[in-house]
Amino acid sequence: MSTQMKHRGSGAEPKNHLQSDFAETSSMDSDERYLTLHRQWKFAESFSASFAAMYVIGGIRATFYIGVEAGGPAAYW
Repeated sequence: MSTQMKHRGSGAEPKNHLQSDFAETSSMDSDERYLTLHRQWKFAESFSASFAAMYVIGGIRATFYIGVEAGGPAAYW
């Protein structure tokens, strides 16, 4: 069987397409299968996370630059 199984007659059909696949185990009931969290990052999410990380690093550099220009080396403390 494939690693992405669909709900079959569990009564708890997902409304979100991200919850439609799961690794079925014998100890899981229909509620547990429905609540299983699957995370998948596509290009947009990956790009957004990278852009946010670069923005934070750039902000730190700008803060230190302004601090050193205004107050000298004491800005590093």
